[in-house]
Formats: sequence, structure tokens, C-alpha cells
Amino acid sequence: MELNIMAIAKESILISPSLWKNAGSGCSVMEIKFSRPSKVFKIMFRNHYTASICCLINCYKRKDEKQNYDKKDYTWILGITKTNLMSHPHYEEGGTSHFSLFQPYDGYLLGIRLVLKQPSQKWEKFFIHQVSLSDEIFPLPEI
Repeated sequence: MELNIMAIAKESILISPSLWKNAGSGCSVMEIKFSRPSKVFKIMFRNHYTASICCLINCYKRKDEKQNYDKKDYTWILGITKTNLMSHPHYEEGGTSHFSLFQPYDGYLLGIRLVLKQPSQKWEKFFIHQVSLSDEIFPLPEI
């Protein structure tokens, strides 16, 4: 089931390649903020020449304790490690495919940051679009 919550997805921001050596084309970050703490298990999107992606999640610091949803009790951690979307960043394979990523943290989130990378200078623009989130790992079949 797709999440029925208020989420604001900011357009991805290109991070200047001058910040690191051998950056090539670059890196950008797309941020999704939730209006209230929400569970997200699956992130679905269509690629536009992004070579790899990783996901940072804004989650509750103390997983064992009762969650009081105070923003100061949340922290950013790595939710999904680097995942290659294109088999080779210089070629088109996987460049416009649909993807589903599963996020292993089972607690409530306040936000998601998707870090997009494309080391090849061949692709002037790279991004993801048609982003949707699901709170179910395996959706139930319709009856």
C-alpha cells in the first residue's frame, strides 16, 4: 500500500564536483520530509542515468525505548548502502529502468535523503523521478 501521508520531496540539489578529487559528473541529493513519523519499507522510482544511489534515513535514536516523536530524538543514519543502478556508468543499460529498494529499518522515520551519483561525464543530467514509497514489504493481493 502506498503511504497516505503528507511528504514533501525537494528537487535534487547538485553537489559541486570541486569539493572532491576525480568527481566526474557529480553527486546530488533528493530529500523527502514527512509531516509525521512514518514507516517506509520500499522506495520505488524510475531512473534517469543515475549510476548509483544510497539512502540516509532520519530515525529515532533509541530503538528499544518508547518513541515520543520529538525531532531532537531523531538522527540521520545509513538506511540503504550504495546500490548500483547502471551496470556501467558510461553505457545506457539501466539508465531509464524502474527500481524498488527495500529499506531495512523497521522504526518510524521523519525523512529520507537519497544520494545520487554519476561518475561519468557522458551524462550531463541525472536524477530519479516517479518516486513512490510503500509501508508494506509485500503488498497483499487484491480480492
